[in-house]
Amino acid sequence: MALLEVKEVAFAYEGHRTIFKDVSFSIDKGDLFTILGPNGCGKSTLLNCLARIRPLSHGQIMLQGKDMSRMSAHQVAQKIAYLPQSIYFSYGYSVREFVVMGRTPHLGMFSRPRKPDYKLVDETIAMMNLSHLANKSVNQISGGELQLVCIARAIVQQPEIILFDEPTSALDYGNQLRALRLIKNLADKDYAVIMTTHNPDHPILLGGIAGVLSRSGYMETGSVEQILQQERLSELYGTRLQIVYVNEISRVACLPESL
Repeated sequence: MALLEVKEVAFAYEGHRTIFKDVSFSIDKGDLFTILGPNGCGKSTLLNCLARIRPLSHGQIMLQGKDMSRMSAHQVAQKIAYLPQSIYFSYGYSVREFVVMGRTPHLGMFSRPRKPDYKLVDETIAMMNLSHLANKSVNQISGGELQLVCIARAIVQQPEIILFDEPTSALDYGNQLRALRLIKNLADKDYAVIMTTHNPDHPILLGGIAGVLSRSGYMETGSVEQILQQERLSELYGTRLQIVYVNEISRVACLPESL
């Protein structure tokens, strides 16, 4: 039994065109699944459905053998953590206050975090080298730091699956690489990770499984080596791309032929 099984799912806004259809895949602990596609193809919408933020138009998502549509939001949150592209704050929570919110799925309706919860928070903040930011407002830290803080909150949530929606989109190049290393480390620690990106070099760096979501709403899945073929990527992005081996870095990379 797979940890998460997605069966022929589809989504359409009421009265509008279908965003994606017939999407199927499964993941287990330690799997790293990268969903690749151009802007506007429905990657974020698919993650919203996986997090049960939006209802499916068709199909079924099974979480540890249970139909996720029959589970409460509280039950889903105990298993799945979701990091959206952007987070906006109406209040200047401290980093420590924000991270402890990850414990919410494990607390009763009127319960407050207790010493063991704060102990886990402080250990996680220290593990991610964020202790110097613990008492700082989330409105006063950089985009790269906030990304790390959000990952810390996801870890504190103690899920089995973590969803990342374009986690590098607002980061400079150095922080992009740091975020990708963290994501790979999470998979190495037995979290199941699903992330979206528009950059074909990301799944090449991360390895694992890849899914290509086309503008027509269909998704092909398989190993990174199987899926990331230059003809498929060139068609997907509407520009000629090459998958080439670069001796200096001892790996393949996705490169444009020219501007």
